[in-house]
Amino acid sequence: MSDRHFLGGIPLFAALAPEACAALAERLQPCRVEAGTKVVSEGEAGDRLFLIRRGRAEVSTRLAGEAVPLATLGPGDLFGEIALLQPQAQRQATVIALDELDLLALPRPEFERLLAEQPQLKAAFAAWADQLLLFKFLRVATPFASLDPAQLRELARRVERRPVEAGAVVVAEGEQGDEAFLVHSGRFEVRQTVRGLEQAVATLGPGALFGEAALLTEGARSATVRALEPGELLVLRREDLLAVLRQEPVRFEVVRLLRGRQRPRRCEGVELFRRRTVDGTELTILKDARRGVYHQLSPLGAFVWEHLDGTRNLRDLTLAYFAASKRFAPDALAQVVCGLVDVGLVQAGQLRPDVLPAGAAPDAPVRFGGLAWQRSVEGVDAWLTRLHRAGPRLLFSSAGQAALALLALAGFMIFSARVAAAPALARAPLQALWLLPMLLLGLVWHEAWHAFAIKSFGREVRRLGVGWRGLLPIAFVDTSDMWLSGRWPRVAVSLAGPYGNVVLAGLIGWAAALADPDALWLIGGAMWLQLAMALLNLCPWFVSDGQQALEDWLDGRADRGLRRRLRLVSGVAYSALTLGFAAGVWRWFLA
Repeated sequence: MSDRHFLGGIPLFAALAPEACAALAERLQPCRVEAGTKVVSEGEAGDRLFLIRRGRAEVSTRLAGEAVPLATLGPGDLFGEIALLQPQAQRQATVIALDELDLLALPRPEFERLLAEQPQLKAAFAAWADQLLLFKFLRVATPFASLDPAQLRELARRVERRPVEAGAVVVAEGEQGDEAFLVHSGRFEVRQTVRGLEQAVATLGPGALFGEAALLTEGARSATVRALEPGELLVLRREDLLAVLRQEPVRFEVVRLLRGRQRPRRCEGVELFRRRTVDGTELTILKDARRGVYHQLSPLGAFVWEHLDGTRNLRDLTLAYFAASKRFAPDALAQVVCGLVDVGLVQAGQLRPDVLPAGAAPDAPVRFGGLAWQRSVEGVDAWLTRLHRAGPRLLFSSAGQAALALLALAGFMIFSARVAAAPALARAPLQALWLLPMLLLGLVWHEAWHAFAIKSFGREVRRLGVGWRGLLPIAFVDTSDMWLSGRWPRVAVSLAGPYGNVVLAGLIGWAAALADPDALWLIGGAMWLQLAMALLNLCPWFVSDGQQALEDWLDGRADRGLRRRLRLVSGVAYSALTLGFAAGVWRWFLA
């Protein structure tokens, strides 16, 4: 293919007159570059532009001492022209050959002579270079750096350049807005009304984004921005900003930037509880009783919570934390603030529904193979409190638990004695269907023990629920309020459900005292079922009562060696118990 035809297939030159393409083709000089060779270096004087005929090259720029990739070039791409458009201009980026490159080069004298002869070509190059400089600016200096090159080029195409004179007000506090702004050049002062007085709160320079709050939240402009000197702004309309916010890294950066500028305030009615773990760490737990929301805070999070009085933004919090701890942690502080806003414990500008993807419904179930369903009932604590006072309060006392344990033990002994005295067990497989209601009884009993254990420690049960997971029915009790208790009450509540199933198995054994010998096999099946439910819920390998009890006992300790040893010991013990149980079930039902 001739150079003239090759140029005709490149978008930059496609609209040129045939004589302009021919003039350019006559001046191009072919050259080859080996893979790994640095073709041009950022900061050096530009003496040639290059057009790639074959091969690939990487374009990068330096930022904070690190090379930041900007794009990968291939056949038909142009580079090096920006340094030729202005006298004494320097290279704006570094280009390294990824493959062996077949290039067409145009020296500066020939380039300048060509532009003087072809005004149409000069205008095309100027527009092309302007877009490339804007692309680099967006890639390096703005929150949109994580967009891929194609998306950045689309954003560069969408933005509108707007010159601003010194003293001009770009946005005014309190007005509605449908545009956000990126500072391309110049300095801009941000003024905000705090406690009735307007004061300067920040100065913005190139790369700063402002005005996005009015586009992303339900509120009006939160500050006034005025130009301190002549400059240029890149204007983003709401639809353009939402288009780039579809990218998760960009969304995170922009929302974090927005949160950092706001002055959040603690919500009313949120209770604060403190307790110490076994290793002495103080935990702070927030509770919103109206919504049943609990949120645990680290010492840094507790500091943030105490200072969210509606008068401080992220900068103020950072300075206050540095004064108190001599630590500079703006990112950690921003993460805490965003977490509190996201769970609704702190008031800030409410994000519009189309800014972030819709979250799961509060009652959305966890799915197992696409088959799951659950329903819950809230507002049950008062009813459970009355029911607990009517009887279970006595049963869950020390004397009541001792009596239940003795009754259960006696039931196991009575059943064992009847089975030992029976000449043979009459197995009736079809009658085993009665184990289904016993399964439902076991589920209700299991969760009732969790619920009444919670009430025995003076905590709340916000909701109860039932559902279906896989091939089995499930039931659950909200134990979140136990976060506010010490580790032993939490361990007791976690183990209450499996222990309740064991007690129920023993109580069922009392039926053997009066039952016909032909019913012993079915009574034994019901007892084995309750023991199986207890065993399954003690499994330390997945989310279960047993695993939760282990975590409650560890109480936040981060000793990895201890955790590994406990997992090993609990796993071995559970495996041995499971094997013994399986042997017993085999002998009872199948042997």
